[in-house]
Amino acid sequence: MSKLPPDDDSTDLWYWMEFIKTDDEEVLDVLAQRSPQMGKAVGVLKVLSADEVTRMLYEKHEMARMDIESRMADERRKFEGVIANKDAEIADKDAEIARLRVQLGKRNDENR
Repeated sequence: MSKLPPDDDSTDLWYWMEFIKTDDEEVLDVLAQRSPQMGKAVGVLKVLSADEVTRMLYEKHEMARMDIESRMADERRKFEGVIANKDAEIADKDAEIARLRVQLGKRNDENR
C-alpha cells in the first residue's frame, strides 16, 4: 500500500485504498460517511471483525431479511398473476357485451 499518495486527493480510489490500509476505527467511521457503498463496506467489515456470537446474529438477521424479501417477491408475482387473470376475464366479458350489443342492435333493426 505504499503507492497510496500520502495526501487525500478526493478520488474514490484513494478512499478505497485508505479503507483497505487502515486499522483505525475513527478513520473507518469517517470513510463510512463518504458514500453509501463505503458505509456498507465499513459496516460489513465491523460485523466480520466482531465476535462469533455477533457475527452469527448478523448472519441470521441477513438470512431472515433475504427470506422475507424472497417471500414478498413471490407474493407480488402471485398477485400480479391474479390481476392479469382478472384483466383477461374483464376483457372477455367486454367482448361478450359488445357481441350481445351487436345482436341486440340487429334485433331492434328487424323489429322496426
